[in-house]
Amino acid sequence: MSDSLINPLSLQAIEELKYHTIIVSPEQLMKPRGEFEKLLWKPEFASRC
Repeated sequence: MSDSLINPLSLQAIEELKYHTIIVSPEQLMKPRGEFEKLLWKPEFASRC
């Protein structure tokens, strides 16, 4: 996902595991205090991955 595609609805869909696969750039994954870091630290999301 690029910055232009990240919005509250797409993040909610990812959190709800509506996708089987997502492609995220390394920059997004490593972004300090970024949206994906917040998502990965949520126990209810991390336990389902």
